[in-house]
Amino acid sequence: MNLPPPSGHLEIVRQLLDGVDINHRDASGMTALSIASSKGFVKMVRLLLDAGADPDIKDAFKCTALMYASDRGDERIVRLLLNARADRQALDMLGRTALVIASHRRHEDVVSLLERAGGRWF
Repeated sequence: MNLPPPSGHLEIVRQLLDGVDINHRDASGMTALSIASSKGFVKMVRLLLDAGADPDIKDAFKCTALMYASDRGDERIVRLLLNARADRQALDMLGRTALVIASHRRHEDVVSLLERAGGRWF
């Protein structure tokens, strides 16, 4: 069986981007960027950011793409989102920042990256 590479179907998305709302939300308020960040699809995150995706849209749990990447401990995606000026101070529904989330998961590299970028603990 030939399965597609774990890129999140990058080529298909690239073709579909023309004329769509890049910030469309699903029933739980997640955008394609949040989903790609939560799955670790680095190339997809880059593509969506380059196409103008808003990194600060919150879902039903008030989580952002940066929070999902921090929860995964994905330093590459966290860097992309920080370079896109993602809000490091945003709070989820429990009052946690991306830095607190990364710390809770013991993702030391991401914690260090967020601290250097000016993330806050509360």
